[in-house]
Amino acid sequence: MNMVDAVSTGLTIIDLIRKAYATSQNAEKSRKQCRRLGERFYDLIEPIKHLIESPAAGSHGDALQRLFSLMMEINTFMSTFEPGEGVIGSLKLIAHRDKDKEQFDYFNERLNQSIQDFVLQIDSLSQQQQDRGGY
Repeated sequence: MNMVDAVSTGLTIIDLIRKAYATSQNAEKSRKQCRRLGERFYDLIEPIKHLIESPAAGSHGDALQRLFSLMMEINTFMSTFEPGEGVIGSLKLIAHRDKDKEQFDYFNERLNQSIQDFVLQIDSLSQQQQDRGGY
């Protein structure tokens, strides 16, 4: 991935995170799980900014692509918790409670991996910059 694509993907990911975070904070159903998940992915914004601002951003395209895919999935999932579904939404919640728990677990696990990937990427960038006399 070239630098321009990496920056563009990173900025798109940040937009997706902000959108999903807003949904997580306004969720009427599964409020606790939504907010927990929202806080976890919101914490990725600063590392993503740091990564896309680095001269080597293009070399981290795979990690950005994986995170982009994950955030697209999370946005789709989080949209099911948007307020305003009334009685029908409440019935869906009851019918899908176990499935939602599995989905929250799934996304939390995937976020764990993404966070680890980004920590390694940031550490690698920091080490490279120190080796070059940066920081």
